[in-house]
Amino acid sequence: MTVLLSIQYDIYTANSYDMNKKTKDGRKLRSQNTSDHILSTIYRLARAGNQDINIDVIAKEAKLGARTIFRHFANKDALLEALCKKAEENIVNNFPKKSENETLEKRMKSLISFLCNMYSRDKYIYYWTAINIVQSEQVYKNAITMYKLIRMNILKILPEIESKDQREQEAIFQILSFAFWRDMRLFSKKKKKEIEEILIFNLKKHLSTK
Repeated sequence: MTVLLSIQYDIYTANSYDMNKKTKDGRKLRSQNTSDHILSTIYRLARAGNQDINIDVIAKEAKLGARTIFRHFANKDALLEALCKKAEENIVNNFPKKSENETLEKRMKSLISFLCNMYSRDKYIYYWTAINIVQSEQVYKNAITMYKLIRMNILKILPEIESKDQREQEAIFQILSFAFWRDMRLFSKKKKKEIEEILIFNLKKHLSTK
């Protein structure tokens, strides 16, 4: 009888542990899903051109209470930091990768197509960052982090850049920058394909072997 009770107790304890673990895991998953939903909502608002994105606007769009948002992100800086991390993940996961058999021209085209699509999709986020970078230390930190991450990934797909002197490297990064894309789009009124062709032409002048 003692042995039987001991076995039953062990089974009950194991089942209770499994149930508690599943409950905790479920809560953690729901919490993570809510956090992701909040961040995705902010990105959707920002990409649509909303410049005044406050807690009330986020809560209404996400169909959540303001308290729920504050429960997941204690303050504005915590929210901005989480947005930066999500943006980093997107870049790391989607940035074109260098293939051994790809020619330089093919890699340039792949990179420029990716950057132009990203700049077009996130242009309002870049504008918002430019407006708020002086007012917020966290926005400044995010901008520096993203700047370094994009440059690092550009060098991975175009390692030829590193063979150039510092002045020419900066000229290449300027060609690949959001500012250059923005000026081409706003002032020259060029279409997407035309902009990509101009960027490739300028990049070739710096990287193509003679």
